[in-house]
Amino acid sequence: MDGQIVIDERRFRGKQGRMLFAYLVCERSRPVAKEELASVLWPDEQSDAWEAALSALTSRLAALLASEGLEDLGMSFSRQFGQYQLKLPSDGWVDIEAGNSALDRAEAAVRNN
Repeated sequence: MDGQIVIDERRFRGKQGRMLFAYLVCERSRPVAKEELASVLWPDEQSDAWEAALSALTSRLAALLASEGLEDLGMSFSRQFGQYQLKLPSDGWVDIEAGNSALDRAEAAVRNN
């Protein structure tokens, strides 16, 4: 796709990898604490090894972004002080957010007519 960053979901190994990426995209305006990510990824069961599992997931995410050359396109992923943050390019958009915005505009147009 011309100028668009699209990552095939099959590149994420497993459900937690996809959930991690999606959550960090949605919360990209702020750093997310590792404990918060753990509660999102494993809401019903946090084993004693959750920190190691989270570390593995975030390492895989960083490797995926690097292998896709996304850092060269303005996407970055930082991991420091027990917090994680994904940043999109300044002109980036997220399909679900664009859809929600279009739905809001359509509902407003219906109300105003």
